[in-house]
Amino acid sequence: MGKIIKNARIPINGMMAKDNDVLIEDGVIKYVGQLRDEELKGSEIIDACGRYLVPGFIDCHASSGYNADELKYMAMDYARRGVTGFYMTLGPESNEEYFRVFEECRKAYDSDYPGARFLGIHLEGPFLSMEKKGAMDENKLRQVVAPEDVEELIAAGADLVKIITLSPELEGACEAINKFTEAGITVSMGHSMATYGQAMKGIRAGATQVTHMYNAMRPFAHRETGIMGAAILSDDIYCALIMDGVHVSEEAMKILIKAKGTDKIMAVSDGEIKFGHDSSDRETEDFIIKDGAIYLKNGVLYGSTRDVADHFKTIIVRLGLGIPDAVKMTSTNCAEHMEIRKGKIGKGYDADFNLVDDSFNVCKTFISGQEINL
Repeated sequence: MGKIIKNARIPINGMMAKDNDVLIEDGVIKYVGQLRDEELKGSEIIDACGRYLVPGFIDCHASSGYNADELKYMAMDYARRGVTGFYMTLGPESNEEYFRVFEECRKAYDSDYPGARFLGIHLEGPFLSMEKKGAMDENKLRQVVAPEDVEELIAAGADLVKIITLSPELEGACEAINKFTEAGITVSMGHSMATYGQAMKGIRAGATQVTHMYNAMRPFAHRETGIMGAAILSDDIYCALIMDGVHVSEEAMKILIKAKGTDKIMAVSDGEIKFGHDSSDRETEDFIIKDGAIYLKNGVLYGSTRDVADHFKTIIVRLGLGIPDAVKMTSTNCAEHMEIRKGKIGKGYDADFNLVDDSFNVCKTFISGQEINL
């Protein structure tokens, strides 16, 4: 039996549409439009009660997980927040540790599991600049991109690794970018002191994304614009952006949106599942949480407790943009960049979506057409 969503406000082609029905069969959207009464017979009717129907949020820089239980919990936790797809992110590790976690991912996600869809792994490292390591463990960073390391990672994880962040100025980086992209892995530039010229070499080699724009990279200067300048001037480059208001100020977010537009910006959490989504100020043995941002005790930013659901609201309430633009930056852009059939309310797309109220809070979440009750 199919399902039909009625009485929803839906973003379609950059506009908000009313009075459209959404027909779902076998976890896929089959039709968006107005159905006749006789076409409703035999289907389960879900009344959206005038709420917004938006694609489920997608996070391409999600939390890390190191064993199957953590990974399964992560999927459920994200689904409770309206995040219906995520790329689990791992920082710098030895190849042996990466391979172990790859196996844990296969154990957690190779069969049916409740919650958000695991879309792959984002390796944030290990080929990152020491100077822009941020909160990374410098002992695990590699300053030369050795061909044998690249080949081992591809051989062991090409089925899982979908994104890798590296510094394009490192020795061997451009050759590695070419190898990773040939293997179907998206290359993102970040944690880097690359000059504009070095960043452009990375783009020519195949890099298509920038990791947490503004953060952990050479500052923009009028004589040397670095990765930021290359990203803004390269129309095809996608920029991941932590939109918690701490990692990047509202003014800087607005500048990027004005320069880049809303079609190539992806809101990301850079979160850590162990801290949950409580943004209240507090302190643990090793960390300080203030205004939703997570800091090491030495004051270095570590991550955020605010996720893509929070960013959806921020885009509308604090940045003054409309729901269609918020949908792009929290779902559509990532899906289009990663070439997955998600991120839109349209025929042929996976039926992953949220019902959102007038205060832009998620009320209900559906994955593959099934309401999530976790």
